[in-house]
Amino acid sequence: MGLHRGGVADNATLGRMLDLIAANPQQLEFAGFMGYDAHVGFGVPKVLGSPQELLAKAMAIYQGFVDHARGQYPALWNDSLTLNTGGSPSYKLHEAEKISTEVSTGTALLKPTHYDIDTLAAHEPAAFIATPVIKATGPVTIPALDGKSKIFSWWDVNQRETYYVYGGYWLADYVSPKGLQFNGILGHSANQENVTGSAATGLKVDDQVFLRPAIVEGVLLQFGDLVTLRDGKIQDHWPVYQQTG
Repeated sequence: MGLHRGGVADNATLGRMLDLIAANPQQLEFAGFMGYDAHVGFGVPKVLGSPQELLAKAMAIYQGFVDHARGQYPALWNDSLTLNTGGSPSYKLHEAEKISTEVSTGTALLKPTHYDIDTLAAHEPAAFIATPVIKATGPVTIPALDGKSKIFSWWDVNQRETYYVYGGYWLADYVSPKGLQFNGILGHSANQENVTGSAATGLKVDDQVFLRPAIVEGVLLQFGDLVTLRDGKIQDHWPVYQQTG
């Protein structure tokens, strides 16, 4: 019903799965359905339908599988089954449908830049990378150009101050202070990224620069604990990934 990264395409395939479950009650249990309809919020050309139209089509497919399981496999069916659906780009639209019993969302809670979409317009970004300025060197200087580099500062006010931040090469955009920009001429660095800005940035060594991730699953795994803040005060430290066993 969604991105076709898994699941079943028709009732015949579903039937073979349910037959296998019914034939092996000691090893298998039918717990319900999982549907993922992220394409409703993004990833599909708008000419193919509005989010509401795409969701209606997806849920019609979902309803067909539910009806098939309920009608053809009554011994497996019960009212406690989980009918899961949703996805971060589409979960808000599920307020209007009455098939699912569980709606999932994840990335929408942090809203990286990749999720700046219409269906999440009411969300605010909630995850940022903070990194300190380790060097401030004034107007941009390009190796091999040296003094001639001042031409860049003449025509671009945002190249009149140069900063090196700790780390770098993250899949993220500079967001604070406003006006900071990645130095594309020097390229990325994983240990001392070069960024430029105007004098209005007011940055000094040891000040913090903030970036907003484009995605969260991969980017957060590059760091330690998430530091949670409320009203400018640290509340807690949340482990991003913890291996057990």
